Amino acid sequence: MIPKPASKCASIVEELNIMGSSYDPDIHQFRLAQIEKEAEKLKQEAPEEAYTILGIIACMKGNIENMHRYHKNAIKCSGESFSSLKNYGFSLYHQGLLEDAYVYYLKAHEQEKANPSILNALLDISFFLGLDENYDKFKENLDKLNVKYDDPKDFYEDDEDWLENTLTDVEDMLHKHPDLIVKPDPEIESLIDDLIEGVVID
Repeated sequence: MIPKPASKCASIVEELNIMGSSYDPDIHQFRLAQIEKEAEKLKQEAPEEAYTILGIIACMKGNIENMHRYHKNAIKCSGESFSSLKNYGFSLYHQGLLEDAYVYYLKAHEQEKANPSILNALLDISFFLGLDENYDKFKENLDKLNVKYDDPKDFYEDDEDWLENTLTDVEDMLHKHPDLIVKPDPEIESLIDDLIEGVVID
């Protein structure tokens, strides 16, 4: 039996989510190119899913402009379906665009109030944005569902070494991908040195 376009796309999205957790352009570049070709072919049969796939790939590559464009096309094609909103929120979150991610996760939440993954994402973002009342509300909703979830406070407030661990992760990533390091403009670097010179730190 030939798989339906929608189910095929769902399996591709799942593959991309798994790939994204340990994305390495040197390792995954060829497979991403294959998936992009598949998505282009699926635009007519399953436009929402095809644009979603392309949006996730653009996110993984750090192409923010295309990420926005593809995900918004998916949302438009689907009439703001739950999955299109959730996936756009996911990409925005992973690019650090937390306020935008919060908006789209909230829209998804309006459609599925008891979805634990959406509630957990909103819990995380509320914590990072300092939205204490919303954080408490989403935590209460998760507790009512009696599901296991990751509370950001458990990591960021109880783990005294979290900053050191985060910096170590960043250093490892930059060592692995030196192309991500942006070299400062010599004139700006000189200006910074002049500003710092003579400053006494208590």
